[in-house]
Amino acid sequence: MGYGAKRNIKDTVFTRLFREKKYLLQLYQALHPEDKTATEEDLKTITLEPIFLKDITNDLGFSVKDKLFILVEAQSTASVNIIVRSFMYLAHTYQEHFK
Repeated sequence: MGYGAKRNIKDTVFTRLFREKKYLLQLYQALHPEDKTATEEDLKTITLEPIFLKDITNDLGFSVKDKLFILVEAQSTASVNIIVRSFMYLAHTYQEHFK
């Protein structure tokens, strides 16, 4: 048994960190420094819960005002999971739009 780092720890830290709105707002402000009016109340987390694979979340979805952000893990090999989750984000966006 090796002593290497737990491979999914970076994903866990990433997704847990940005569950807190103060850090999510900082991320948004880093991506859009021109928007000085955004507040924590403007943020809506829409990260999908793991459905197909237990406890694996390697993406982050959120909206700020009229902008939708989906950050996904870069992978060196093709993965159907990313396509399915991207489609699920699109479906969620359409569902919210038509409410």
